[in-house]
Amino acid sequence: MENFLSILQTCQPRSDILTSEFNPEIFTANLGEVVRFYRGEKTSTSDIYTDAEKFFTDATYPTQGLLNLFRNVLRRVTKNDGTAPGTTRLESGFGGGKTHGLIGIVHLIKHGTKLKHFVSFIEPDLLPSPDTVRFAGIVGTELDLHKTIGKRTKKHTLWGEIALQLGGHQLYEELEPEVSSLSAPGKQFFDRVFGNQPCVILIDELAQMQQGSNLTTRGQNSS
Repeated sequence: MENFLSILQTCQPRSDILTSEFNPEIFTANLGEVVRFYRGEKTSTSDIYTDAEKFFTDATYPTQGLLNLFRNVLRRVTKNDGTAPGTTRLESGFGGGKTHGLIGIVHLIKHGTKLKHFVSFIEPDLLPSPDTVRFAGIVGTELDLHKTIGKRTKKHTLWGEIALQLGGHQLYEELEPEVSSLSAPGKQFFDRVFGNQPCVILIDELAQMQQGSNLTTRGQNSS
């Protein structure tokens, strides 16, 4: 008869669980906190999310779904592979790992080849050079309907936030009035925003604009 090991023999609990010091709030992932960290702003989240090496070695198990997501995004921005999807919608129940996947993408495109020893589950040639891919990370529930830009408070839109994160205040000002318009902008607007550099746009949680109309994404993330 074949001998089997029990789960208690094969899985070692984390030390903070064994010492009753486990804090479940650590595992509440927040894309906005990671984006603010990379913008040089103050954050309150655990470094298990902001430290790319810790994130991949201590907090991430490379499931097939996660690998497919990472590879598709990296093929698109690193290889300019037109067969990789340009838009990906992630759908799962609460706690299914959508935000975790988006945070992983941010680390991968920010650090790229610097992470090759920590992401051995990803082909090295898919990793971009560090800081060669721009990104905008937006959490819908944190998206302000009005934002102070310079000395003025302006109506703020989803596409305005994308322009602000990718191009800064100067580009935002140059793209008035499109950035504050409730009508979605056209190709010329996004040509200016994206330029010729690869970009990744990550949208997490519900985005609801109530300035006379609603723009809503429900339980979906895009990269």
